[in-house]
Amino acid sequence: MPSQIESVTGPILVNNYINLNPNGTEANQDKAVIILTDDADYLLNETTVSINFTDPISTSTLGLAPFNPFLIVDANREREVHLPYRNRTTLGVYNPQAAGVSSDLDGNYISDSGYPWAISIIHDFKVPKEKVNVTSAYNFFIPWAESGGSQFKDWYKDNPGYRNTSELEF
Repeated sequence: MPSQIESVTGPILVNNYINLNPNGTEANQDKAVIILTDDADYLLNETTVSINFTDPISTSTLGLAPFNPFLIVDANREREVHLPYRNRTTLGVYNPQAAGVSSDLDGNYISDSGYPWAISIIHDFKVPKEKVNVTSAYNFFIPWAESGGSQFKDWYKDNPGYRNTSELEF
């Protein structure tokens, strides 16, 4: 609940389309939504966001990170991209008109061909070069995605044969 948060400091909001409550949570949300940034170009360096609660909350009540991170597409607040099987926020709108190879007709943030719309990697992830598909840079991304994450759970690591280093930014 937004009322359980006393204050939020550190978000980088530069484009004036995110409406905040006085405590720093996003306005008009059923749950406490904290927007890290409204423009990912501003996240090139490490960013710290601090959240102060009105009363202490146990970690068992709070839950485990990464909670429910999401991206906002093209500064359109209604267009959210979440990790697979995560829910939209109150302000997110489901668009069943998605088409093409990335269509997601059931709204679970997984393309109809099995690829996640977003991934969370807590590791030293090397980004593919501009215009290089992750499937070209990482040899085991496809079997990982198509298995629903049960095979090659470490597809992003620097294990022998896993990466095509010529396709990665270093």
